[in-house]
Amino acid sequence: MIREYDVRVIPQVAACEQNLVAFLADEYGFDRRTVKSVRVLRRSIDARQRRVVVNLKVRLYINELPTDEAYEQTIYGDVSDKPAVVVVGEGPGGLFSALRLVELGLRPIVLERGKDVRERKRDLSLITKNQRVDGESNYCYGEGGASTPACIIKEVLCNMSEILNEQSKELEEGAVERKTDVAEAAAGELEESAASAQPAEEVPSEEADEQDFSKALEESLNSMNNDQKVTGIVMGFSPTEIQVDIGR
Repeated sequence: MIREYDVRVIPQVAACEQNLVAFLADEYGFDRRTVKSVRVLRRSIDARQRRVVVNLKVRLYINELPTDEAYEQTIYGDVSDKPAVVVVGEGPGGLFSALRLVELGLRPIVLERGKDVRERKRDLSLITKNQRVDGESNYCYGEGGASTPACIIKEVLCNMSEILNEQSKELEEGAVERKTDVAEAAAGELEESAASAQPAEEVPSEEADEQDFSKALEESLNSMNNDQKVTGIVMGFSPTEIQVDIGR
């Protein structure tokens, strides 16, 4: 009989086959002496919390021995002349994606902005020794990905933020100087044009608006004759007048 289990165990159990069989027998209620062989099909470590656990997918052979191969062999063919697929990033996800593409008969092209492992290791040591951060090769960029403890990433980001802030400050100071030069030049041109131009008579804005409205009303009334028939919508009336909207 073959049985498969997905379990989460502590590292001490995962590291020893006897401990693992004892754990499974107690957990699922079978006699551990009936287990003839054990195979771990999948293993991953979850270290996100203080208590580290190991995720396992286990296959047990009960009262029988395995007749199949322990591992399925994968044959990687020549994909040099196959269609290309671009993979961005040479971290764990990018590397395994490239491997999977080869399995599917495609040619992966992996792009990575950082350096290879050997050069990246040298750059990482400079961060802790000299607090010198290479913007293209650090804990975030480079072959192998960003599988780094959060405290180290935080330290690097703080150092990089200081560098970026200094660069931003320099750019802002340069921009202010350029704006000042442009403003001074514009002020000089305005002074020259003001000196050469004659002062124009200013009309108060409210008076100008009243003149424009009066002019438009007069032109509208002048275009109508006393005996002309018009149509419109009665908007209101009183004992002395009637308000009609004629669409003008």
